[in-house]
Amino acid sequence: MLFTAFISLIWISCASVEKRIAANEQVFSTYPPEVQAELRQGKIALGYDMKMVEIAKGPPSYVNLKQSEAGETTIWRYMQMQQYTKSVPVYDRGIAGASWATITETDEFEVLRVEFKNNQVISFEEIQ
Repeated sequence: MLFTAFISLIWISCASVEKRIAANEQVFSTYPPEVQAELRQGKIALGYDMKMVEIAKGPPSYVNLKQSEAGETTIWRYMQMQQYTKSVPVYDRGIAGASWATITETDEFEVLRVEFKNNQVISFEEIQ
């Protein structure tokens, strides 16, 4: 079951990359074959431009601008949502002990951060 879900996730991810390539076919066709192969696998590298990263990874969840003495850096942050369910005690003064309620919470966490300077990737970090 878990293996099937993993394979489905990979297939959906590949299908999304292929859709982004199709939507950007004119610019994608100008990239060297080795870059095209990397993008098809959803990989990025230092020196890639914003369009290449968008094709490989999709649009970012958040965009931040950082100002420093070195100039302006654009930071793309990719987030993932994790939903989980837990049981918590609920106390009622009229009843001895506690009953339990099930609640669902959602957390958002960063999985990838890409930094650009002058439209070029200067660093990226995949967060495990």
